[in-house]
Amino acid sequence: MIKKLLPVIFIAFILSSCRSFTAAPMTGADKFFRGQKTWLGADGSNSVTLAGNRTLWLYGDTFIDESGGGSRKGAAFINNSIAIQQGKSFTPETFKFYWGKNDEGRPASFFQPGGKKGWLWPLSGIRADNGLYLFFLEVESTGEKDTALGFRTTGNILIKIENPDDPPGRWRMTRTQIPGARFTGKENLFFGSAVIQQDNSPAGKEAFLYVLGCLERLEPELTRYMVAARARRDRVSDFGDWEFYSGSKDKVDNDRDFLSGDRWRFDSGHITGLLSGIPAEYSICYLPAARKYALIYSGDLTDMKETSSYGNRLPGDVMARYSVGPAGPWSMPVRVYECPETWWKPTYICYAAKAHPGISGDDELIISYASNSLVPQEALDDMRIYWPSFIKVKPGVKE
Repeated sequence: MIKKLLPVIFIAFILSSCRSFTAAPMTGADKFFRGQKTWLGADGSNSVTLAGNRTLWLYGDTFIDESGGGSRKGAAFINNSIAIQQGKSFTPETFKFYWGKNDEGRPASFFQPGGKKGWLWPLSGIRADNGLYLFFLEVESTGEKDTALGFRTTGNILIKIENPDDPPGRWRMTRTQIPGARFTGKENLFFGSAVIQQDNSPAGKEAFLYVLGCLERLEPELTRYMVAARARRDRVSDFGDWEFYSGSKDKVDNDRDFLSGDRWRFDSGHITGLLSGIPAEYSICYLPAARKYALIYSGDLTDMKETSSYGNRLPGDVMARYSVGPAGPWSMPVRVYECPETWWKPTYICYAAKAHPGISGDDELIISYASNSLVPQEALDDMRIYWPSFIKVKPGVKE
């Protein structure tokens, strides 16, 4: 038993101390994705563990070339797609993509906005005993077609899938607006960036499902904070039972502070940030043998200045922080991986780094990130970018 736990403990130690680890590209996974001829790339890459040794993958904006020619020029551009993976390997036999069809039979997003204008971008989710819960942002175009950021978020919804063990084409879905979210023009508050079950609840304390999110303050300049709500695992859609963390401003002093009942309110109007400088997309995973949580995200310029040579390139390196509690206090950032794409052109960016513990082994942590360009045409022309890229973090000697 001790031998079995040692690799997991060591992974937690190396992430927290950055003394001894290796992070290398998963060439097999990268080759699988870049070998596709119809599904031609996407960002997002959230994973949700399902029953039967399966994993659901949620993707954002996606290129689909139904001709099978393997070119993004002329391909359909949809706002979300999914995949179901059986086991942990990336092969045509174990990994199948899904998307929708519009009235003309052309590719369409798998998840539709439900009669509203705009589209849905997936966040994270969790498989509970009574269904599959998935979080989404509602997004609209601002009309700025010549930039990479011509959109605004307008809503935050939860989709419950009652029968996630059936094929995706047969899923029965119900959707609900998340009442605690808000989009005022001056700030955005939304939930679902990460969803985790509290696995180290103190004796006598109820274990909660924590729904982490993001508070974006848009004025005078964009600033983001991690925020948290909590609910019972099988009552995620009962929003009247949601509680919102309203404790110490912009940080958690200790895990007891976070778990304390008097720090939570039923009104999201009193919510406070847990950590500043965090992007909207991130993941938090628990390492049970070590009783540690790992926060994985794509760094900003501040992270890069502190942890790497950044030169004439944009932010995006894969970063990690660790904590004994599900929302902090977090350690200083550790650079896990320097994304090579940001060196290729000054307009190339990397973002949306997340861990995928459901497909990771005991002695490793698999992480994905997305690459793109601030010039939309470059993502059409350069087939090296705009794919999910995977790295594997393992014990070893860091050069």
